[in-house]
Amino acid sequence: MADLVRVEQVVKRYFAPGWPRRESFRLEAQFAVESPCVIGLLGANGSGKTTLFELLTGSNLPSAGRVLIDGMDIHRVRYRERDRLAIH
Repeated sequence: MADLVRVEQVVKRYFAPGWPRRESFRLEAQFAVESPCVIGLLGANGSGKTTLFELLTGSNLPSAGRVLIDGMDIHRVRYRERDRLAIH
């Protein structure tokens, strides 16, 4: 049985304006959720909680890695079809 949610080496990078480009924020995540459950996420302002949620729902593209929901890459599923995966 496949994991319900699998985050595989996801990286999201944001860069400060100007030249040369300077990375201002980096989020890295890797984990799996095997069955339905409630998970809490705590962190200070600006620590990446919303960014991680957006990566999980497909509304923000990762710089690297992928997010699988029930074995499907959420970033390759059309927005209007994500409700079948209970992701909005």
